Amino acid sequence: MKKIISVILFSLIIVFTFSKVYVEDGMVVFEYEDRTANSVFVAGSFNNWSTSAWEMEYYDGVWVYIAELQPGVYEYKYVVNGTDWYEDPESPDYVPDPYGGRNSKFELVLEDGGELKSLGGQRQEKTKLLLSLENMNLA
Repeated sequence: MKKIISVILFSLIIVFTFSKVYVEDGMVVFEYEDRTANSVFVAGSFNNWSTSAWEMEYYDGVWVYIAELQPGVYEYKYVVNGTDWYEDPESPDYVPDPYGGRNSKFELVLEDGGELKSLGGQRQEKTKLLLSLENMNLA
């Protein structure tokens, strides 16, 4: 039974999408993992919710977009294959959207010394999920 649960959970890990937004070297990095997507765009308050302005590039199983943004509060979603809108499952925060769902939200601030920082957003490796499963004796 334990093996069956492990196989099912491993299959879910492969199908699940992962995403994150963080600041690296003063640039905002959006990452979205979806091996089945043909295209992914970032749409949000920073680009007037354009579904075609910020096209993500695909590298080794992860869709990536790097942007230069000023300090402020931003809302966003990922547009997959031109029609499907997804919130960021690892978003630091959420706010209601006008359609009964929710938008992902993050805030950029300047730290002392002028370094840009995302409040609540940091890079998290996928291995954390696998380690969590191992700790539960399911992987």
